[in-house]
Amino acid sequence: MTDLPHLKSVRAGHKGVLTRKLNEFDDALVASPINSDALEQLKVVFEEKFDKLRKTNDEIVALLTDETEIVTKIEAGDLMSDSIRAALFKINRALRSVPTSTFAMPSVRSDSFCKIIRLSELTLNLLMGVILNGPHFGILLNQQFISTVT
Repeated sequence: MTDLPHLKSVRAGHKGVLTRKLNEFDDALVASPINSDALEQLKVVFEEKFDKLRKTNDEIVALLTDETEIVTKIEAGDLMSDSIRAALFKINRALRSVPTSTFAMPSVRSDSFCKIIRLSELTLNLLMGVILNGPHFGILLNQQFISTVT
């Protein structure tokens, strides 16, 4: 069985990390644009630390004998839990509000590395499933058009 001072030190360490991460969260939430990777990382940290803190608090309360101290520790633990839950709700809401990318890379099969699409007299080369576009597309289009006219 772990002694009470050790458990209190462990809890203080977890609370310190959580307090620092809550401050980082406040900064990440007001950043523009919202860094969804940072929010996802904070979400994972909050979930892990929340679980550890809750277990440590339960172990501490089980070792306490003074009723007043038990009530105080439970209330303090609930305050930190409320802060973490509020942060998790805000993270989830912020992540839902971040627009997802509309660009999706086409899936590429190993047997279709390079294919040709024929549109009447026009031939467009595909490279890894993506039609060549941009300035090079115009040059290729002109070359194909000139070669089909002549």
